[in-house]
Amino acid sequence: MARLRGWAVAVGAALIGALALSLWPPRPTWPDAEVRVRVLEPEAPPGFRRHRVTIDPGHGARDNTGNRSAYCVDEQDFTLALSELVAERLEQTGHFEVALTRRRGEVVEYAERVARAETWRAEAWISLHSDVRGRAGEWEPSPGRFCQRSRSEPGYAVIYSDEAEPELVERRRSLALEIGAGLKAAGLHTYAGRSYALDYQLDSGERAVFVDRRSPGSRIYVLHRPRMPSVLIETHNALHDREVVRWDEPETREAFAQALVAALYSAFSTASYRDPRKAEL
Repeated sequence: MARLRGWAVAVGAALIGALALSLWPPRPTWPDAEVRVRVLEPEAPPGFRRHRVTIDPGHGARDNTGNRSAYCVDEQDFTLALSELVAERLEQTGHFEVALTRRRGEVVEYAERVARAETWRAEAWISLHSDVRGRAGEWEPSPGRFCQRSRSEPGYAVIYSDEAEPELVERRRSLALEIGAGLKAAGLHTYAGRSYALDYQLDSGERAVFVDRRSPGSRIYVLHRPRMPSVLIETHNALHDREVVRWDEPETREAFAQALVAALYSAFSTASYRDPRKAEL
């Protein structure tokens, strides 16, 4: 009888716990509107000199508009608008000279972009993109407008290449880790890499930082080719309609831009970047 009574108490407690959980509202998670980002206020370290940074709005090459978002927006248009904001915020600090690899109305091939950056003697290259992840299905965000949508795998990822001499690889990795840490500090959501198993390997130093592991002939050109430290940022999942909405918010874009300012302050202060006057062109 005592054993039966104990079993009944345990069952009752479990039922009460389950009921409490069902009545308790779930904790908001990104990209819920309740999850706010943080706009950092970075300050340059003492003695910080001016540095040259190339910002690459992903895609926008010939026959290469990139993905289409859950709202049928071409990736090349998203990346250009975001790159313009990032460039403006970097230049406003007075500590960075910034070159965009393409501007509105331009179609620029990747080889030409890299060549321009090397001729300009850029000290860092940051390529901005959006990603497509998860199983997508058709939906109609507005009457008569049909797009693809996925409700899984949100978040940013930072990718670099270890296809170079060790010194350059270490500079690439340092830049990637600083950017990953900066974006996380801004409250942006880290991507765990569920869909990256065959293409990218998670770096041990920071969540959402990955190494390019594609086959040698198909690795990302703007990661392995530049002779300055280079990274690629997949800002979010463009198929995730709710995450796209968050990335359309000025607050999210501002948080992203200021996080990059903070990351570059840190990277240029702690990593041994090659003197651009001695770069191997």
